[in-house]
Amino acid sequence: MRMENRLILENLQQWLIQADLDCSIQEVEKPFSQPCLMIYGGNDSKNREQLIEITVQSIPLNPEVSSDAEEGEQYSRLQMDAPFPFAVQDLAMSEVAQFLHFLNLQIELPGFYLSYVDKIIVYRYILFCSQKNFPKEIILSILGSILFFQDIFGPPLEKLAEGQVTFVALLEEISEHFTKATTEKKD
Repeated sequence: MRMENRLILENLQQWLIQADLDCSIQEVEKPFSQPCLMIYGGNDSKNREQLIEITVQSIPLNPEVSSDAEEGEQYSRLQMDAPFPFAVQDLAMSEVAQFLHFLNLQIELPGFYLSYVDKIIVYRYILFCSQKNFPKEIILSILGSILFFQDIFGPPLEKLAEGQVTFVALLEEISEHFTKATTEKKD
């Protein structure tokens, strides 16, 4: 299974290179040694690297569970994790948690979570797909969304994580930006 997962990551890496994404396969030790495809998403406004980690786990699907599954068909679980490059202050934990909950309700691909142990914000998306038919376009669009989320939500999330702003104040700030944007379009 381990070699099979590595082969899937190698194929995915080739697709991403063709799509002009900078990526490499590395071994990670969490919670056990496994290959991981690291995608470089550029630097944020403070020149910190933004990364997306993709891991794969093969999953045999029982045909009795799914009428669409062929006997012995293999499925994979692709996990895409994009940790934000800053820490959440202890006093800001509840404000960040509230905002992430609100944010997940507003976006089409929810997946933001707060790791209380590591004190970081991560965007996670998990995709189950047949190993015979990897949905290349879907994977690329999800990665594009994750890169967009890192760019657009990184600065306000960092302000919130550092305690510079509260959940309510951040919502008011966002509301003001939307009001300005819609007012400018009418003029």
